[in-house]
Amino acid sequence: MPTWLARRILLIALAGVGIFPAALPASAQGFSGRYAVQDASGARMVIDLVQDEHGRVTGTLTGGTSPLAVDGRVRDGLLSGTLKGPKTSGFFEAQLAADTLVLTLMEPDTNHQPDRSRAGKVRLTRESTTLGDSAPTARPAH
Repeated sequence: MPTWLARRILLIALAGVGIFPAALPASAQGFSGRYAVQDASGARMVIDLVQDEHGRVTGTLTGGTSPLAVDGRVRDGLLSGTLKGPKTSGFFEAQLAADTLVLTLMEPDTNHQPDRSRAGKVRLTRESTTLGDSAPTARPAH
């Protein structure tokens, strides 16, 4: 196996376990797209994101009782912002690791700031790179 290929596989593996936030900077990949996860019971969470050229990200998070509006900004490869719905609000941070979006959800504390002590993480897989796609993103052949 060529050395460059072994290094690339190592970087991808380390990104997958969270040691590195991503094999490529998020600014090079962009956060735009649809990401989803489904649990064993069939419950599905989907987040649709659109990133503009200035690093602003908007979208919708669905999977609970009502959709939440996503509003955030990318700084140094980290996406952070707010989630707002008709009866709830919160905060989030997200990082890309190849086609995996590692999403941290946080409730507001008593001062309306992110409460990191009650944060939850979920890993979602990119299903498409644009919101109009119906087919999954092409994957390289193994």
